Amino acid sequence: MFKRCQKHALTPGLQCDGEFRGHDHFYAKQDLDGIIYQEVPQPGNPSNETLPRNAAEYGYRSGALLGGSGCLRVRVMLGQTTVEYRCCGGREFKIAHSYAITASRAK
Repeated sequence: MFKRCQKHALTPGLQCDGEFRGHDHFYAKQDLDGIIYQEVPQPGNPSNETLPRNAAEYGYRSGALLGGSGCLRVRVMLGQTTVEYRCCGGREFKIAHSYAITASRAK
């Protein structure tokens, strides 16, 4: 994602802690220069939990990279934001990856 993200040079001037985006149909969470780049998974994708072969072609080479269908649960609380990748496991959701953004990161 970093290779494709030409706007990264502009992001620090925006004083943000992260960017959420969706299109590539899998879960990816990467950090670069203190900024979190979060690829949102496709909830309706009936694929299994293997990472799509095109992840590397899209520039994803590091970070948390997970395949399968699912959704993000983002909880914003005073002092901390928590992000959970909840993937489908039959009729149940399971937390496949999670992380927190603490208030100390705020600029």
